[in-house]
Amino acid sequence: MIVTVSSRYTDSSPSARAYAYGKAERLGTFSTRTHSIDVVLSQLNGHTHQTEITAFLPGSDPLIVSSRAESLFAAIDLAQDKLACRLRRHQRRLIQRNRAA
Repeated sequence: MIVTVSSRYTDSSPSARAYAYGKAERLGTFSTRTHSIDVVLSQLNGHTHQTEITAFLPGSDPLIVSSRAESLFAAIDLAQDKLACRLRRHQRRLIQRNRAA
């Protein structure tokens, strides 16, 4: 699985990039079919941070989640939780579809 971390409108610290990379790598355990994950860290204004995570899965549209928070690390955690939930639901639907056939 390929993980890409980038920043928009700001320069993120190496610790924030490493934290986002680690969180994104853990998302691969929810779906074995995940091809790549892109993480975009941005700062909207002086106090609000936004994180957008896109998961590319073969044979389906990409799963895109975003979150906003006062802290960059909180925004990363919220986005990771949202995407984990969507990946679990996607994997569960694939299993149910294969069992019904």
